[in-house]
Amino acid sequence: MRGSRKVISLLLCMTLMFSFLLPAFSVSAIEEDTATFGGHTYQRFDESMSWKDAKAYCEDLGGYLATITSAAEQEAVKELIAKGTKAQYWLGGTDEDSLNSWQWVTGEAFTYWADTVTFETHDNGEYYLHMQRHNWGNEDYLGYWNNANNENHIDGEEDFYGPEQIGFVCEFGDSEMPVENNTKMPIVYIIGRTGIVKADGSPTIEENTNFITDVVEEAIPLLKDAILKDEWDPYCDAIYNQVASRYEAYRLNNEGEVDNGTHNLWTWDEKTLPGRQGDIFTYRFEYDARKDPCVIADDLNEYIEAIKAKTGYDKVNLISRCLGCNIAAAYLTEYGYDSIETNIMFASAAMGYDFVGQLFAGKISFHADSINYYLDESDSFELDDSEVATELAKATVAYAQNKGLLDVGTAAADLIYNKVSGKIFQRLMVATYGTSPGYWAMVNDENYEDAKQAVFGDEIDTTYKVLVEKIDNYHYNIMNTLKDTLKKMEADGVKMNIICKYGFQTPPFIEGSRKLSDNRIEVSAQSFGATTADTNKTLSWCYLNKAKKNGTDKYISPDKKIDSSTALFPDSTWYIKNIKHNPFYDCFNPLMLAMCYSDGQMTIDSNENWPQYLYYDDSNDTCVPLTSENMNTENYTDNIFSAFFRLLKAFFALITEKLKQITVV
Repeated sequence: MRGSRKVISLLLCMTLMFSFLLPAFSVSAIEEDTATFGGHTYQRFDESMSWKDAKAYCEDLGGYLATITSAAEQEAVKELIAKGTKAQYWLGGTDEDSLNSWQWVTGEAFTYWADTVTFETHDNGEYYLHMQRHNWGNEDYLGYWNNANNENHIDGEEDFYGPEQIGFVCEFGDSEMPVENNTKMPIVYIIGRTGIVKADGSPTIEENTNFITDVVEEAIPLLKDAILKDEWDPYCDAIYNQVASRYEAYRLNNEGEVDNGTHNLWTWDEKTLPGRQGDIFTYRFEYDARKDPCVIADDLNEYIEAIKAKTGYDKVNLISRCLGCNIAAAYLTEYGYDSIETNIMFASAAMGYDFVGQLFAGKISFHADSINYYLDESDSFELDDSEVATELAKATVAYAQNKGLLDVGTAAADLIYNKVSGKIFQRLMVATYGTSPGYWAMVNDENYEDAKQAVFGDEIDTTYKVLVEKIDNYHYNIMNTLKDTLKKMEADGVKMNIICKYGFQTPPFIEGSRKLSDNRIEVSAQSFGATTADTNKTLSWCYLNKAKKNGTDKYISPDKKIDSSTALFPDSTWYIKNIKHNPFYDCFNPLMLAMCYSDGQMTIDSNENWPQYLYYDDSNDTCVPLTSENMNTENYTDNIFSAFFRLLKAFFALITEKLKQITVV
């Protein structure tokens, strides 16, 4: 049965593996989604989320859920939402703390009331304010205020008062929100990535799991014939056509340039930049993740200079995350670090990492033990015996029986992968991410040259010559010199801090998938050189004993999985266990603020609340010291990876059942 699990995992992974590079979900708005009033900017988001999530999202952008304190401001926001698509829009009002005692999230006085208020006054959980665009289709209700529960849900009325019927409005400007560090040196935060839209404001690609479902369902009939008849071209063509059509607007041209008007939504203007520091997200820098990091670095330099001029400071603190660290690396290399007081790199992709590197290089590998470990991490759930799943199960079992592959395992996987990869890999890469310099910036050095050959082939010096010059410049002149750049910064007095996440293996269809990571980037890459054990192992007894003799055992993690003594900055690198790559929680903020505003370089010994190894406790959203009591407790956060592998685990159960039926017959 082990061999059949291997074959099944291969077939599904070949169909799904490119979906794992989909951009992380980000809220997208359409054009004409903003308005200005009283020196403030208001942005309407036609995406649905709870009031609390919308509040957090606005604050992450450096703003807040919109507050309305005058009739004129009411009209401005009313006109903005009239152009939207949702029935209601969240505002920043709540009476959660004291029933019928309404407050704005900014602390401003709640003195203005719209003429049209339809509040419920009883304690039924409807503590949150929204403005209506219409009421059951009646446009006369435009501008009405109403209160709702956090999910905007009323039983039996989901088609109007439902979680999918509400958007939200963010406000940006010099609010009266009380902040602790409003007079301190500004912090510039470079995000991981953001959504990309077409020229008309519509999404370039669907950033959700429907993408996966559609491709699988449409290709499965052809996959059955491929397995039974050994005819793979139609299956490969079907996958390519579906993926390429979905990425047509997203991909860049052969020179790595945008030529179709697609863009990210975020913009900034010197006049509307806040004049004082609010929090970590006040000066949030966004960008088009597809573009050349060196070009984005030019924009970042202008942004930093504008912030310095607006605030009167000659330096800023710089925080970057994931691909944002690559943008920071390009900026630091091209413009130097005279303007940087503190440099923090969080879950960094600046040195590239195996998942992107090996995927671009076509080094796909399927290991049953890695897949089993992934499955063991995930909670099981039932899978309906659907016609599609049943047909694929029958076809796969029949093929395995006919070819005698049920116990062959790796040989079977390699056989089928070799049939498919040569027919589809290069075409898929060029049709999706292969022409994006931003994604090439995440290809690590170990795989870079192999990846160029795999993606561009014989056209490396012709069709893709200009693109290759761009990615070579970043790789060899920035990535491969970055460690030296960072060490020079430290020597010249810049405060250097690295934060890593860990507790998970990388996706189980690349070589080295058992490396310790945040399920995306291995810890050794995030930390610029820490030594780690595999995900389900610890450092060997001999290694630990040697560290003790050398006096470096203080850098060993309590769970014996990491040795930070080999990291680039062993005394200023922190590790947070039990959190995956994408989440960014509020509990990180105090740590980073401490790093920015410490007197001198903060180290792992500076504060007992912030030792080198931390644990994310999702029961109360806190980061606490990693100890023997919590180091083996894994409260995994759910995402597309775990959802897919829960499905895969249930699918294996279906395959097992089909085998039993065949055996009985």
